[in-house]
Formats: sequence, C-alpha cells, structure tokens
Amino acid sequence: MGAELSLTMQEGPRFLGVARLLVGGLAARLDLPYEQMDDLQLAAESVLAVDATEDGEVVLELELREDAIEIRITPFDGQAFEQAAAEEPEGLSLDRLLAALVDDLRVDRRDGVDWLVLEKRVPLPRTD
Repeated sequence: MGAELSLTMQEGPRFLGVARLLVGGLAARLDLPYEQMDDLQLAAESVLAVDATEDGEVVLELELREDAIEIRITPFDGQAFEQAAAEEPEGLSLDRLLAALVDDLRVDRRDGVDWLVLEKRVPLPRTD
C-alpha cells in the first residue's frame, strides 16, 4: 500500500478538529473498526493539545503500510516528553495514555527535528 499524507496547519486548540477529521476520515476510508479509529484520533489530538499555542505550525504526517498506520507529529520536544514521563510515575500521563491507544510510541530525530511517532498495527485491506 505505502500511501502517505501530510498536513501542515497552524498550532492551537481551534485546529485540533482538523487533525481529528484527517485521521478519522482516513480510518473510515480504510473501514477500520470504530474503536481503532477512535484510538488514533484521541492519540493524535492528545499530543497536539499539549502546549498548543497559537504562534507556530504543526506538521501531521500519516503513513499507511500493509500492517499499520503511522502518525508522525512535529514540532515535538522529545526531552520534555521523556522528562515528564519520568517525573509522573503514577496517574494518567500523556505517555501512559498514548501507550494504551497505540502499539508503538517513539521519538525519531529527522533533519535535527524531533518527531513523535505513533503506530497502530491494523490489517489494512489489499487493493490489488
């Protein structure tokens, strides 16, 4: 399959619905069960809501593979994310929420920029 989508938008809470629409629309087009679609939407929205200011841009990339959907988000402060996870051993922290929603969670560095990568393994329909 190997399709990729990218959305660059203004950062801020009023644009969270656009990201949710993109992720949900893609999941609906792939006939994913509601629970998997909701997990993907909530994961992306939760990341974008953290420190959402009105003064920058955010990039949301979605990649479809044969066995998974990968969501990549930048800008993302990987060090602050890891520090917050270490400081909050109990309760519902962002890393715990994301771990419950997606199958793989990591921070990748590309061209000097941190990207949060969320992967949900789902069997995608074959198109051949």
